[in-house]
Amino acid sequence: MADDRGPKTIDAPASGASPSDVFGAPSGREGSSWIPAWRIAGAAFILYPIVRIIGAPPEPVVAALVLSATGLFALLLWAVARRDPLDPRRSSPWLAALDVAILGLVAAAELRAPGQGWFALFYYASTAASTLLPERRALALITAAGFTAALCLGVSLDPASALIQGLSVSIIGVTVFAMTALRRTNVKLHAARQELAMRAVADERNRIARDLHDVLGHSLSLIAIKSELAGRLLPAEPDRARVEIADVERVARDALASVRETVGGYRQPTLDSELGSAKEVLDASGIDSTIDHEVGPLPASHDVVLAWAVREAVTNVVRHSNARRATIRTSRHSDQAELEVLDDGAQTAASVASSEGTGLEGLRERLERVGGSLDAGPVAAGGYRVVATVPLAGPSVGPT
Repeated sequence: MADDRGPKTIDAPASGASPSDVFGAPSGREGSSWIPAWRIAGAAFILYPIVRIIGAPPEPVVAALVLSATGLFALLLWAVARRDPLDPRRSSPWLAALDVAILGLVAAAELRAPGQGWFALFYYASTAASTLLPERRALALITAAGFTAALCLGVSLDPASALIQGLSVSIIGVTVFAMTALRRTNVKLHAARQELAMRAVADERNRIARDLHDVLGHSLSLIAIKSELAGRLLPAEPDRARVEIADVERVARDALASVRETVGGYRQPTLDSELGSAKEVLDASGIDSTIDHEVGPLPASHDVVLAWAVREAVTNVVRHSNARRATIRTSRHSDQAELEVLDDGAQTAASVASSEGTGLEGLRERLERVGGSLDAGPVAAGGYRVVATVPLAGPSVGPT
């Protein structure tokens, strides 16, 4: 059936998730129980140097350097924690600049007061860098933190100890980086799984809408035609009218069964049955018909889609063409099977637009699923022609 009220394509909305990384606050229910723990950990990192300065005040210059580094760390932590793991704003050069500034302040404090334990703030720079994007930049900053730590500690420690400390700074940064990368991967997987689920739902809705559109359009057209015929026959030929009414009941019951099968995903018409049904519909409509069925056996998926093509094309002939004659041909060529439906109707602009509506679009989608094609349009000599082709070779697909 082809009219403007047919099924529309249902687009699955893009989906995403936003649980935070190691310093972030996961959104929604996933991981929300960790929010207080991460906040406490972040507060402890920030308070540690402040408490040390209060308990054992260093010289003013060192205190200023340490407090500045701690403030920048808190600022960077706040900027990262309020953004999702995949938020592109984590790639901001300003965040990387903050981390470089932290590293420089800590290095100055350690060189100014070697051996006083301020090297621990190198871990701050390394850990903060691990939460940034892009990942190559984060790894570069982590490496720089370890290298700078090793150089600065070489002033107060032997080279081996300084190297070990520098490696530990980078290792801690890489460990946190791996945790954040894993969280980002989980976010992507969760988003992809949601997207696939929503796509599957949308595809199933489109299948049901498309099948109901085709099944009901065909059946209701036949019911309308036979009911009209029965109404004309009733005064003069009640016996024939009763036969037509019985056919209406049969078609209605068949339509009900088809709807149930369609919703359940079991509706699979065959080309032979649809050609027989097409003959019945055309005859009931007063349209002379010729059917040449020479295509022979086809793979199930191809047979089904050509069956749907017969149903859609014949329904359009009955509803839109005002034709007196229709011809249906199936043929087999070297590499493809072809169905042609041709009528001699006087097509108007409105009828052409209606017949080329949603029904033919749905049919085109069915054919493309099996590698086929659809060509439909008015004929120069008059009438309308629909040609559906499917390849004779190729993998079969699921229900169309």
